[in-house]
Amino acid sequence: ADGGDGNRNTLETVEDASQTTINSRYSNLNLEKGLIQSYLTDPLLLEGKKFDIRCYGLISRVNGEGGTFLYHPGYVRRSLIDFDMSDEKLGDNFVHLTNAAIQKKHPDYKEKFQETIWSMERLVEYLVANGKYENATEGAKDINEKLMTVMNDVYKLALPKFHKKKGFFDLLGFDFMLTSNLDPVLLEVNTNPALHLDCKVMEDCIPAVVDGAVGLVLAGQQEKTSWESKTGKACLEEVGGNWKLLSDSIGGGKFDWTTRFGVGGGFEAVRAKEDGSAESAKE
Repeated sequence: ADGGDGNRNTLETVEDASQTTINSRYSNLNLEKGLIQSYLTDPLLLEGKKFDIRCYGLISRVNGEGGTFLYHPGYVRRSLIDFDMSDEKLGDNFVHLTNAAIQKKHPDYKEKFQETIWSMERLVEYLVANGKYENATEGAKDINEKLMTVMNDVYKLALPKFHKKKGFFDLLGFDFMLTSNLDPVLLEVNTNPALHLDCKVMEDCIPAVVDGAVGLVLAGQQEKTSWESKTGKACLEEVGGNWKLLSDSIGGGKFDWTTRFGVGGGFEAVRAKEDGSAESAKE
């Protein structure tokens, strides 16, 4: 349960997952539009506490031929209470739900709030210190590539449903967890992600997310020749940041995004091969 509304902010064990049982126990829910997820019982923990990763996806441009999709690593949201799978703690939302909407209700939240939000750099440093990776470069590369691979699959699956019109774009919030083996698990995709600046980590991350998104969207609407104009070059200089190119299937050879965005801040292109694997190319 993600804590997003009154019907989804609790956790309970369902031993009998038959349709009859589900219909009787959850008769107040619209099951035709519902989704049941298996609970992750072996999450990777930070100092004994559960966490998730909020990263961002940008659909900067879509037309009848395809779309341009980008990734930003975002930040980490950690619970205040140690993770505990015992029956006594099953109903404790402070243990199991990392959302700020839940954690802010804890009596110690104001005092310990800064510890609930970690930067991605701090996450990687922690994993290196605890033997999960040899160094920070390896850790950041591994986590980013895993998340981007899943996000690229989501984009490809959703592409047929996009409104393919000039000027249309969307900023999305992707929520992930990692298993104890560092495997990514997608929790959900938010179409209206919160952009609050509640702490130093968010102040460092979110303005760059928004500024980069605006720059990328504006740049993506331009024709090829506009990249050589003063306006186009200025736009590329402003974009930079941690936005990375996931996929671009628009216009064939007309838009060489990997080369262009390499000038704007070291963008990394991740393209899916025919066999479904991902290929990374650092420009």
